[in-house]
Amino acid sequence: MQRRWVPGVRLCSVVALLATALVPLGAQSAAAFALSSCWSSDNGDPVLNHFTISTDSIDVTSSSKTVTFTVTAVDTGGPGALSGISAVDLLLTSPPTPTSQVRQAVLERDSSGNWVATVSFPPGTTNGIWHVDFIDMSDRVGNFSGPSEDDLISASFDHQFNVTSTTDTTPPALTAFNFTPGSVNTTSAAKTVTFTAHATDDIAGVRSIFVFAGTTTHGGSAFLHRVSGTALDGTWTGTMTIPRWQGTSTWHILQVRATDRVSNDGDTGYGALGTAGFKRNLVVTSGSDGTAPSLAGFSRSPSSVDVRTSNASVGVTVHAKDAASGVAAVEVSLTSPQFWEAKATLHLVSGTHKDGVWKGSAKVLRCLSDSGGWAASVRIFDAAHNPRDVSAAALANRGFPHSVSVTAGDRSGPSAVVANNGAVPVNAVRVDFSEIVNGITTVNSTIRTDDTGTLVAGSWACKTWSNAATSCRTGDVRHAFFTPTDPLSSARSYVLEINPEHTLGVCDRGGNPFHRDIQLFTTA
Repeated sequence: MQRRWVPGVRLCSVVALLATALVPLGAQSAAAFALSSCWSSDNGDPVLNHFTISTDSIDVTSSSKTVTFTVTAVDTGGPGALSGISAVDLLLTSPPTPTSQVRQAVLERDSSGNWVATVSFPPGTTNGIWHVDFIDMSDRVGNFSGPSEDDLISASFDHQFNVTSTTDTTPPALTAFNFTPGSVNTTSAAKTVTFTAHATDDIAGVRSIFVFAGTTTHGGSAFLHRVSGTALDGTWTGTMTIPRWQGTSTWHILQVRATDRVSNDGDTGYGALGTAGFKRNLVVTSGSDGTAPSLAGFSRSPSSVDVRTSNASVGVTVHAKDAASGVAAVEVSLTSPQFWEAKATLHLVSGTHKDGVWKGSAKVLRCLSDSGGWAASVRIFDAAHNPRDVSAAALANRGFPHSVSVTAGDRSGPSAVVANNGAVPVNAVRVDFSEIVNGITTVNSTIRTDDTGTLVAGSWACKTWSNAATSCRTGDVRHAFFTPTDPLSSARSYVLEINPEHTLGVCDRGGNPFHRDIQLFTTA
């Protein structure tokens, strides 16, 4: 499960209050730490309720056939409101042979709330039993689940279908290739080259043709589409735009790739084009610019921001020059000590592309930040795609401001380790936390056997940094001790899980919860 930051305040003790009460072991604070509004209170994964495949078998020997896949699923939420399913996709795999194929299907929600995809299988599809390898379901805050084929079988859901086919293992053949014009001059403006190809494929039919041309320093591509004939025998055409400032050189047609509808690729390179007698050289006459642009000035305002309660913007100004092709783009990045990043795309506000002032703003987000000096860096591109990268150190060396001071809240979640995790005593499991936490209960801090997943009954007791007894639910906890009702088995693996699905009880003082933290340990 991954998380995204969205508004929604909940108490981390929502589930803790429903858990088995623990006897206070010392001085307590007033309550469990509140979940930060930077975290969603939805800690529940989507659940698959039903899955169907529209047919048991298809015969694509002579024509394409479709198969419809339908998923019925719900989001579960917990401890707060559910966010709702946002995406469902599945992976289909053919029999494991040298001609194995895979198909990914992205499902869309229909008017009934189900998720549906209709997939076309062309002639040439791998013959045999196709399987649903897995189904991926994600909600709007990043919780996900991925039932496998074994899970589908266990639930008595559809999981496979048979394809009768003459398997296509041969890529398409390129039978003709040409382009016009054979030379272009882009000194004053970009020009277009039109490519024409004729390709055949004996079973599946051609799906796409791609052309790549260029030199060691410049290049371009074209995607062709069919304009006549059929997928089995057709003519395809497409265009490539050659921009200015490419220099004068001869571009080679480096690759013509024809792909059929079952993903067999036929590549015809520069040498093979010549052997076949096809045109393969494109003369490009253009202006030359091998010099990167220069930075003439940089400033930012304000020099410091406080994002503990709201987002903040930092305005940035760059004076950039490029005498030949002119500046085309300017970007500024601010990078935090923990590598959060705020970026600004700048726009020309005065002067010219050859000597002008560019402005923009970078937004420092309250929920994606940490305190300290955020290092500034500048990247400038000219119209010939020459880059100029100026680091924070280079800005400082030139006397320009090179950082922004950011005051941020605590956005780092806690971590924990099981003490002596290779030889844990069978009568006591000690967990050491990286910072002060609370909200610990037998519901949101569980121990299970690694092999069977059986929940281990027991109770938690907690201590502070100075080893004074404190309440696990409301105290300042740095160490937690689990005493099993019955001793653990010797030399056996167990799993400690903090904040399992539907719980968010264990938080630090900043309201940052554990991310379903799992620790594997072995008893002595």
